[in-house]
Amino acid sequence: MNVISAKPDLEDFDVRFGLQFGELDRRAGDVRVNLPISESFAARAAIVVDDRDDGYFKDSKGNILDTESYQAFRLALRWQPSDKIDINYVFDTQDEEMLDTVYIVKEHLAVTGSEFNSLIDSPSKTQNDVFNHNLTIDLDTAGGTFSSVSNYREREIYDLSDADYFFPSAFFAFGFNRQQAQKVDNEIFFQEVRYVADGSERFNWLVGADYYTQDNVERVSNYRGVLGLPADAGVWGNAQDRVVDLGIDSWAAYASAEYKFDTVPFSLSAEVRYAVDEVGGRVLTDRVRLAQPETDITAAPKKFKNLPWGVTASYAFEDGLGDAIRDAMVYAKVASAYRHGGLNLSAGSPGLDKYVAVLTYDEEDSLTYELGFKSTLAGGLTFNFAAFKTVYDNFLNTTSNGCPDQCQYIDLAGNGLGFNPDGSRIEVDALGNPGVELPTAFFIDNVGGAEAWGMEAELAWVMGFDNGAFLNIRGGWSKQLGEVTELAADVDPTSAFIIGKRLPYMRPQEFKGSIVYSYPLPALADMAPFLQGAALLTTANFTVEKGGIRTLPTAGALADFQDDVRRVDMRIGLDTDKWSLMLRGDNVLDAGYETFSAFATPTERSTLYRRSVPAYYSLEFAWRLR
Repeated sequence: MNVISAKPDLEDFDVRFGLQFGELDRRAGDVRVNLPISESFAARAAIVVDDRDDGYFKDSKGNILDTESYQAFRLALRWQPSDKIDINYVFDTQDEEMLDTVYIVKEHLAVTGSEFNSLIDSPSKTQNDVFNHNLTIDLDTAGGTFSSVSNYREREIYDLSDADYFFPSAFFAFGFNRQQAQKVDNEIFFQEVRYVADGSERFNWLVGADYYTQDNVERVSNYRGVLGLPADAGVWGNAQDRVVDLGIDSWAAYASAEYKFDTVPFSLSAEVRYAVDEVGGRVLTDRVRLAQPETDITAAPKKFKNLPWGVTASYAFEDGLGDAIRDAMVYAKVASAYRHGGLNLSAGSPGLDKYVAVLTYDEEDSLTYELGFKSTLAGGLTFNFAAFKTVYDNFLNTTSNGCPDQCQYIDLAGNGLGFNPDGSRIEVDALGNPGVELPTAFFIDNVGGAEAWGMEAELAWVMGFDNGAFLNIRGGWSKQLGEVTELAADVDPTSAFIIGKRLPYMRPQEFKGSIVYSYPLPALADMAPFLQGAALLTTANFTVEKGGIRTLPTAGALADFQDDVRRVDMRIGLDTDKWSLMLRGDNVLDAGYETFSAFATPTERSTLYRRSVPAYYSLEFAWRLR
């Protein structure tokens, strides 16, 4: 999906604004203005404000946990000194504060009485500030268009979270108040230059190059409970201050071309890109734990080079395929891709100097084969179908640091519980007290070979009626599966059981559909000038997703499973030439599903999860002046 923001219009003055009021003290508004200043210069500005002071989730004191506040501003300037030069500058900024990352612990429900009550007992919030500058210069030449795109973005994130509810409820009898504060400073600069040839009906091409650099500094501070336990006391000895400095420098050169044959409706296109990514960084951890005062790890910059490419061949049936299929096109595509390697940010966490995680990971390569069919059918129908297979080398996956060979279980007294001879975890001691795994460390590693395959189909029907009504129905279905096929050479042989296991985050089936229906109301439009063009507008979006897995399994444990999703969002209201008034409903069926889950099985709900919010309704008003 490519989202392209509107450029300032050099000719038309335009003002638009919108208001939205909803449940839970929701208030939102936006204003957009396009202002032509001269024949060659124009400006476009937009302001968005969205606040919600009430929420669904409450902490142990009855305070709201999931309020939201969002403000954004965008200014775009456009200068066309001649027909051959187009210069666009955009500045945008956003300030977002949200408190909606509430986890639910299944065993706490008996105490809280509801999924929307939490045992959090201290303030939590997330602050996200972004500043972005973009400059685009397009220069038309005799043979094509030269473009330069420069972008600088600065992002600051501050997160304060209460971690009490991650632990068994028996802990709360002691009044712990454990918190974590995280601050991220991220700076990105991007520069691209490209040349797009004017080409012809038969041959088109382009070449380009880009440079990308990122500096990311992350600081995480974990605090002990209020009891002031000794620094070596069990879980609470993990109080720490950790700094991660990650740097990425990348550059690439690319080219693509398309050739359409003259005598047959056949076309061939190809693309290639040479990329170099340099990744390095440092992890510094200072701990309260006296036995392990600090960890200082530095990874020298490592270069990852790759040459991804793609070739697509297509054939068009210009006269269709019989009376039912008016036109059709088939295509075949082969393309390679890669994800560069990097530095594991968990390196340097408590205990990882003893239970070593892989500091860096290598790049992942893949090769995808795709076949597709696109068509226009009789009666305003369109039908598209595609099937693919992807083969991965050095598949990247989030894994754990050697469990069960190295990790241990501890009880409240700090005694290791360990593992049974068959590799299963000992989750309680002889007295029935629960154990907590230490360290809880996850990192990215190259698992080995993997394959993924799937298919998707899309059907659309667009129909206009004699009375001016309009109906647009779209539906899409997809099925995707994948599995690990071989183990990388440096992966522990005891992990061989993951061969044949399904790949994470691949939902077995998905269905998404939408309906848009517009019915004109001429009698209403005749009543007053401000009702000109009045029409009843109804839209609905449907989503059905089967679960699939979220992680590869580890020894002695099943993989974590994603929850099924069934969701409907709707809008209904009056739309005119100048304004619209809409009632909007999100999740109107009040479906309750997990948006994130851990420790879930195919038959049992996860012990730690995030829940979808219930049905939510709001009223939207928009006005346009041209």
